[in-house]
Amino acid sequence: MRNHSGCSEDFYHSMTSKAENQKLFKELQSIKRKGITAMIGTDGLRHTTLWNGNNFVDVEFNYYNFLDETNYIIKELYFWNLL
Repeated sequence: MRNHSGCSEDFYHSMTSKAENQKLFKELQSIKRKGITAMIGTDGLRHTTLWNGNNFVDVEFNYYNFLDETNYIIKELYFWNLL
């Protein structure tokens, strides 16, 4: 199955700018799926979290939204769909 962004249910996305990070954040919101995400960012950032279909669960715990809110640029993001 593919979504409108051309990604299969599980996907990998590489980026080079905060604008690309923010675009992917909006695409993730539009697919309305829950999943596990793992990301690699600038300054050695490595982070794994859950996606609740609209946002990262980290935000509910007053943690960062690395795609949309921080100075980090996420260079690679992996998404695994949860059924």
